Amino acid sequence: MNNESIIETVNNLIKIFGTRDPFLIAEKIGINLQFRVYSQNIKGYCNNANGNINIIINSTCDKAAQKIICAHELGHAILHVDHFDSVFSVPFKKYKIDRFEHEANIFAAALLLKKEDLEIEISKMSNYLIMGIFNNYL
Repeated sequence: MNNESIIETVNNLIKIFGTRDPFLIAEKIGINLQFRVYSQNIKGYCNNANGNINIIINSTCDKAAQKIICAHELGHAILHVDHFDSVFSVPFKKYKIDRFEHEANIFAAALLLKKEDLEIEISKMSNYLIMGIFNNYL
């Protein structure tokens, strides 16, 4: 999926649900949110267990980080659900640069950042730039 399509998907979600809150959007589309204690190496992940999509977030992260993690994992849940299997999980890593991670970061940036507050279009942001913006919270 290209970056513009991802941003369009996010804009449609914002329009449908009237919010940029990833927790509310996940709840409204039937994604289970779970908070668990992990080491700082695991921020969050999502999986599909028995046909239920779950977003699991490290409960030791502060609220701002949890929101970013949820937005990122919501991106995976919406954009990459066809690539899940019953044991799929991808720990969030700061600078992992594969296509799925970058797409989930674009999704999170489009959901959480208002384009009028930025000097660059979200669709043109590199993974490094997005993570640089979010790094203060993660």
